[in-house]
Amino acid sequence: MAQSRAPSAPLGTMNTPVTLASSSAVDSDFSCPSQPLGKLFGAISCRWGDYAGASTDPSNNNVAWGSSQLNGPTGGASEFGNQAQWATQNFAIIANEVELVAPAVTGLTPKKGPVTGGTVVKISGTNFGGASAVKFGSKSATSFTVNSETSITASAPANAAGIVDVTVTTPGGTSAAVLADHFKYLPVVSGVSPNKGSAAGGTSVTVTGAGFALGASATTFKFGTAKASAVNCGSSTSCTLVSPPHAAGTVDVKATVSKVTSAKNAPADQFAYS
Repeated sequence: MAQSRAPSAPLGTMNTPVTLASSSAVDSDFSCPSQPLGKLFGAISCRWGDYAGASTDPSNNNVAWGSSQLNGPTGGASEFGNQAQWATQNFAIIANEVELVAPAVTGLTPKKGPVTGGTVVKISGTNFGGASAVKFGSKSATSFTVNSETSITASAPANAAGIVDVTVTTPGGTSAAVLADHFKYLPVVSGVSPNKGSAAGGTSVTVTGAGFALGASATTFKFGTAKASAVNCGSSTSCTLVSPPHAAGTVDVKATVSKVTSAKNAPADQFAYS
């Protein structure tokens, strides 16, 4: 008989026993001393299971070869001829092929973060066991922890502004890209200089931050709801522009790159009109 345990089975439980082989043939071990006829069964000192062993087939990890020897006590004359009985049996246990299922991502919390990275994201889905990689677009998560088959916590790496797919890789494959795995990388506005100007507009302003895109119209800025003009980004962290006209008051200056807009970062991103 043999028993096995599936990876999904609760700890401490085994599958139903399977009969590997059976035989009614009897062999006599004459090294065990004879007993008088009529001696009660079990009186002799031969044992069950004197020898046993098993090892993995060198050419197939799904096959285990085993061998065991069973020594039994002598019986009466009507049983095994007044001798201890023994049998040696060789057998192979062949494991069933395990179907590996690819993981799937069904949700992210939160769904956005700064281009500088560091956002801790909870990834929900299925079949996360044995995950070997988590990626935000083409970049690997800074770190990740598999909480369960349905949950992973990952730290988002730095990335360019835009929308990326968050994917999980396990022995079953890599999750397919779906709408639910979209993560938005937002540009960051961390400074506005000067941070005040005329309501008539026309103030030359330098905006600092992260994730700005180079090239004409690649990055746009708004002061409140009004769009700035003459935008020129010399690097991904600094742009110059001219403030638009706006009613008196304090507004947030926001950057938009690849259809994603910076989050509010008051007071660092504010400009006061007077």
